Amino acid sequence: MHEIVTGEIVAVFGETATIWSQHDVCEFERVATKQNEIESDVHKFEFYVSGSNPENQCHLHVVLCEDAELALSMEITSSLRHLLQSRSEWKGVGQSANHTYCKRHQNVELQFITVQAMQEDDDGHALTTVKPDMAPELRAKREI
Repeated sequence: MHEIVTGEIVAVFGETATIWSQHDVCEFERVATKQNEIESDVHKFEFYVSGSNPENQCHLHVVLCEDAELALSMEITSSLRHLLQSRSEWKGVGQSANHTYCKRHQNVELQFITVQAMQEDDDGHALTTVKPDMAPELRAKREI
């Protein structure tokens, strides 16, 4: 019996920081690679996803709070520090589950969505629109 149908969202990542600027993308990759190459029990980067915007071929990272906090504890540029501190406010669902897979058993695909948050008054009327956030999601490619 399958509990997740094809096309269903398996996980949505929240409390993320999106790194778009190529300078900041390179800086984050440098810091993460350096930390992950240390052969001891130091905390490693493991909670970020990378992708490309198909419209402009821009490479980006969406960084979850665990990795953002780790990067903020290191020597990084003020530009990257600002981006990592500017995380989305909404919570994710299923983002800390182990979604690793090999190509043969791949049953989810990574997609990027834009989340637009709005604040409303007591009557449900829109007051302000908060800046849009980029959120990665995992969507089932087949029944799971």
